Amino acid sequence: MDLRSRERDFNRIGGLKDHVNVLKEMIIYPLLYREVFESYGIEAPRGVLFHGPPGTGKTLTAGAVAAECSRSSNRRVSFYMQKGSDCLNKYVGESEKHLQNLFSQAYSTRPSIIFFDEIDGLVPTRSESQEVHASVVSTLLALMDGLDSKSEVFVIGATNRIDMIDPALRRPGRFDRELYFPLPSLESRIQIFHIHTRQWKHKPTSDLIYKLACECVGYCGADIQSLCTQAVMKSFHRHFPQVADTSKKHPISLRNLKVEEEDFWKAKEAMVPASQRTYVLPSRPLTPELEPLLRKSLNSCMNHIENTCPFKFLFHNREDYSKNKSLSCPRFLMISKSGHSHVQHLAPAILHNFDHLPVTQIDLQALNEYCNKNIMQKLEEARQTMPCIIYLRDMPSWWNLIDESTRQILISSVESFDTCSSSQIFLFGTINGPCYEDLPSDVSGQLFEAGRGKISPNFVISAG
Repeated sequence: MDLRSRERDFNRIGGLKDHVNVLKEMIIYPLLYREVFESYGIEAPRGVLFHGPPGTGKTLTAGAVAAECSRSSNRRVSFYMQKGSDCLNKYVGESEKHLQNLFSQAYSTRPSIIFFDEIDGLVPTRSESQEVHASVVSTLLALMDGLDSKSEVFVIGATNRIDMIDPALRRPGRFDRELYFPLPSLESRIQIFHIHTRQWKHKPTSDLIYKLACECVGYCGADIQSLCTQAVMKSFHRHFPQVADTSKKHPISLRNLKVEEEDFWKAKEAMVPASQRTYVLPSRPLTPELEPLLRKSLNSCMNHIENTCPFKFLFHNREDYSKNKSLSCPRFLMISKSGHSHVQHLAPAILHNFDHLPVTQIDLQALNEYCNKNIMQKLEEARQTMPCIIYLRDMPSWWNLIDESTRQILISSVESFDTCSSSQIFLFGTINGPCYEDLPSDVSGQLFEAGRGKISPNFVISAG
């Protein structure tokens, strides 16, 4: 792999500025400023774990880190990429031997970066049903413990299922940091569109890119790249329809080839983003038909949230009120009168305004006979992706269907968010029908108790 290729650098990564800064501090600084670590007797980090939905830039970032290290330190940094499943072997002891050889080779060509893609397939949580992986997990633990700052070997792991990783790996000294790669926000999508079109002779206008970014909610970086590719192909077929009639090459003039706005929309119609192939995103903007009817109500809701929950992780222009330990987890309950459908349109629009935050949705579809397990899995997912939103959609449709123990799990978890000053979780619930006074006592009295503080009270709005 040519790590000096212009295709692999931090300029090719859009919307992950904070991640880039963390990786510079963890990997590049120890190579450039080794004397700082030696003078203070501190160990440089050994590893970092990337996690998040598919297509959000985990593999791209790992390759860019190695390329940037080579350029910054004027030393060639070896980059070893391994799929988690590639390290496994059906013969006893061969998987462990492969890992040992990999680390030995990385040490001999140091400075080196070892990148384990889909690492959950290599080191899943050890259990009786995963005995075949126990020895492999132990071997990787021992190899990572054997690394130090002088070895100049850094390990990066990537996974879509961080909950499947063995907990022993997830501690400082092994994987020192965990970086969550979310679906890109509006600003990030704009950057990604610019990156994938900057080599075009006829670049799309800034207005068109903004319009596309607004319409591509839930698109990951790979989806946007695919959309740009398909737009070029739509333009190609529009300008040169004769190429579809034969397999022979036709003479074409690139001078006439220009991607227009219609090509992007046709390409978008034929696409299903990766995040929407398994479930429907809970956030969406108001449709043009509903915009004049509900815009005033939406603005009112957003103003209420900003005035009562002015946390910086929700509103970037606000001061960081989360430093005040007396403040609880911000929460907002929206109630619609019976027979009205305002909530089902306003709630997704509110979430759309917070598209820089990942959303963990708990509703009737997310629950089945394994309610306890699913609730705990959803709450753990929220903790791993902080700052985030927990969206309790249409609570009456499922609240009384789950048993008392499941309700207590949810309530106690929310109370734990209140007591932890570092929790950056926004609890957002919706109810169609009853008044606030008619709600179950554990909803109105614990989850969304009114008047819990001046800065972040549980706010109830009647949108009917």
